[in-house]
Amino acid sequence: MKNMPQQRPLGHILSPFRDREVYVLAALHESQCHYVTEVVPEGDALLCFLSLIDAHIERAFRTMQGQGLQYRVMAGSTVPVGRLAVPNGLLMASLHLAWLTKNRRLMVRPSGTPCQYVRSLVLAPTPSAPCTFEVDDGSLAAVDRLHESGGLFSWCEINDTPWSWEPAGLYKLAERAVRSSQAFVHPGGAIDNYEFGLFDPEFEQWHFVPSTVAE
Repeated sequence: MKNMPQQRPLGHILSPFRDREVYVLAALHESQCHYVTEVVPEGDALLCFLSLIDAHIERAFRTMQGQGLQYRVMAGSTVPVGRLAVPNGLLMASLHLAWLTKNRRLMVRPSGTPCQYVRSLVLAPTPSAPCTFEVDDGSLAAVDRLHESGGLFSWCEINDTPWSWEPAGLYKLAERAVRSSQAFVHPGGAIDNYEFGLFDPEFEQWHFVPSTVAE
């Protein structure tokens, strides 16, 4: 969970993710909103998803692992800019690209959270001019490459389609994705011989991509 570090004023930073919406997870605990983060060398970076379905799958993983917190999916554009700040003066987020799998089974940390394949989004703000925090073209290209390698050529169109079901239906789809992932607990330490796991919401099945695609 991410707490806001001490940081210089960020009033010149416009609200984040104006060009393309992303989705984040948050839990209310002791009257405070705690955002889900991934640990990176610079600190805890806000975890965000391009796919609404993927965000709900992550929520279902965490909820079904019995962590005792109720997570909700929120629009990234609603996140206060200060939540993107890391101690070295940068703004940073971790963009989910895929989940890590082994032998076509999703890997879960001992804490119960899924192992992520992420890409860092970084902005070095300058006080001289307003700026905004966005998903860069290189990150979008990386997501494209992964999905196309897994045969999911229409992933963007599918994710941009307004889903016709009610939220309860979306929750159930995410839960079915979790159950079909055959998740297992990785004991910790180095992760080798892994694959990337992608979920196809249209046909409700997992696709797996060799890790060499990222090289």
